[in-house]
Amino acid sequence: MKILLTAYILILFTSNLYAEKVKIGVSLPLSGNASTYGTDVKNALIFANKQLSNNEYELIIEDDKCIDREAVNIANKLVNIDKVKYILGLTCSGAVLASAPVYEKNKVTVIASGGGAPDIIHAGDYIFRTIPNLEIAAKKLFAHMNSNYKNIGIITEETAYCQGLTDSLIEKNRNNISITNESFLSDTSDFRTILTKMKSKKVEALFINTQTEVGLVTIYKQLQTLNWHPQVYSAYWAGSPTFLNAFGSKADGVIYSSLPFNNEVLNTKGLEVYSEFEKKYGPPKSGEFLFTLSYIAFDALNKAIISKVEPRDYLYENKFSNIVDNYSFDRNGDIISNKITFVLKTIKDGKPSSIAKHNLASFR
Repeated sequence: MKILLTAYILILFTSNLYAEKVKIGVSLPLSGNASTYGTDVKNALIFANKQLSNNEYELIIEDDKCIDREAVNIANKLVNIDKVKYILGLTCSGAVLASAPVYEKNKVTVIASGGGAPDIIHAGDYIFRTIPNLEIAAKKLFAHMNSNYKNIGIITEETAYCQGLTDSLIEKNRNNISITNESFLSDTSDFRTILTKMKSKKVEALFINTQTEVGLVTIYKQLQTLNWHPQVYSAYWAGSPTFLNAFGSKADGVIYSSLPFNNEVLNTKGLEVYSEFEKKYGPPKSGEFLFTLSYIAFDALNKAIISKVEPRDYLYENKFSNIVDNYSFDRNGDIISNKITFVLKTIKDGKPSSIAKHNLASFR
């Protein structure tokens, strides 16, 4: 009897040891200009898998390069070959929109860490995101521009994210101000013609709307060579280490939309977790908010999976708290949170700073 019992325990232990892990597909830009934030999200998800599930999940990580067709190829591979039912990552709006039909058709639950384009609300019932809708950023950017300037220039990269943000911003205008919008392809490297045109039109404020910090660095550097000093606006990347390392205090006064600082968003537990993450991986290469958006995406998906309820329904019907208190998803899959929303920031003494801390008149 003892021998049989020992054998049974050994078989049970062995079967548990080699039980197949639940697979989670991760689609991210790990090469190319967007690789800085793709790497940040990858690290955050690997860290969350360890912290929240003790590595119970197998993360199948693929490089979508922030290219639509790559994201579609990866979606087909993850669904048809790897047989995954859950997806995380997806930091580029174009990648989300392009791959969503594959995931939607196969009833694969997706929680994107990026992809703020407004059109994503129509991507499907299985598509969620922890980044807020860019409509919020556009509203706040336009309100500040409209209060201070009458002649605005916009330089827009031709991607779903950038076009979505620019379209939303322009829609806020009711013929109150003049807007000149020039678009460019992602492989453009010389912006002097566009900048000179903006200067000739006596543009007072210039919104540089790029997919990555690399694009912003290139345009801002070329702007510095002109005898022209418009108020510069941006989104996200003005606060990135890449941009600040390139310009430091020369970027002072740039105004940009972003997520609040982590010490304004994370609860006490969250600040401790983020400190542990930085000890392991160092400061994020692109933006600290990407850690938060990715960690809570993993947390929500993990809770949905272990609930034994249909994950999509669980995400729609429940509120979540972990490193961020009280967030949920609306019927479009958009995050609902009084902490995670877009705010305006500026560069002060070469560092990101909340614009609310300064006299707005100093930025006119």
